[in-house]
Amino acid sequence: MTCPLGERVVRFKNQRNIELCGTLRYAGGRDIVLLVHGLMSLRDRVRFPEIAVALADKGVSSLRFDLSGNGDSGGTFSYANSWGEAEDIHAAVLYARSELEREVTGLLGHSKGGLAVLLYACQHDDVPRVVGLAPSFSRKAGLQEVFGYDDTLATVAKEGKAEVVWRGVKTPRQPHIFCLTQQEARTLDMAQHCPCINRTRVLLVHGAKDVLVPLDASRSYGKHIEGAAVRVIADGDHNFDAPGPAKEMIAAVVDFFTSASNS
Repeated sequence: MTCPLGERVVRFKNQRNIELCGTLRYAGGRDIVLLVHGLMSLRDRVRFPEIAVALADKGVSSLRFDLSGNGDSGGTFSYANSWGEAEDIHAAVLYARSELEREVTGLLGHSKGGLAVLLYACQHDDVPRVVGLAPSFSRKAGLQEVFGYDDTLATVAKEGKAEVVWRGVKTPRQPHIFCLTQQEARTLDMAQHCPCINRTRVLLVHGAKDVLVPLDASRSYGKHIEGAAVRVIADGDHNFDAPGPAKEMIAAVVDFFTSASNS
C-alpha cells in the first residue's frame, strides 16, 4: 500500500471486533514501529508525537493508537486488561503487516503499555526490537503513590471490590472512576513469562527520578530477559516532562530502532 507522507488517522479492529483508532505517520520506508500508551492515557501523550517525528526523520514510519477502552477507540476500560492490551497490539501488528504492507520492526510501550508490549513479546516473540519506556513490572507499580493502593487493596480483600479514582499524573484533569475487583487486583507475574522472549531484542529506558514506576521495574526485566539492556536517564521522571531528559530518551529510542547494530 502506498500511503501519503505525513500523518493520518486510521482505524482497525481487534479479535473482539472492537474498533481501535490510531495515528499513522508514514515516512516512505518499509519499516514501522508501533507506539503503545500507558494506564488511562492516549496516543498523543508522553512524547509519542515527538518520537514519531524523530523516527520519520530516519525513514521509519510509526503507528500510535489508543488501546481499547481509551481515547478514540471503542470498548470498555478495564484496569487488569494486560492480556487484552497484548491482543490489541497483535491486532495493530497484523493491520500494519497486511493492510499497510509494512514490516513491523519495533514496539514501544510506556508504563503499563511497556508491560503490554513485553507481554506481547512473551506471547509472539516475532518483532525484532521492543522498548519498555518506564515499564511497570506488575499491576501494583505506581498505584500506591497515585491513590493509596494499600488501602484500596484492603477494601478489595474485605468487600470484593473498591471504587478507584484516577486523576492522572497532572492535575487538574477530569478524573477516571472505575471499579477494582479481586480478580483485577491480582498481580501479573511477568517474571514467569519473560523467559519466553528469545529472539526479540529488548531495551528498557527509565528515568532515575521516576516516582510512579520505580527504576527497579526495568532492572527486574533486565534480570529476567536474556540480553536485555537498561538505559537510565539521570534526570528523567515518569513522563520525561523536562526537555533535556526527553531529548536523551528520544535519541536512545530512535537509535535502538534504527541502528544497524541492532538488526
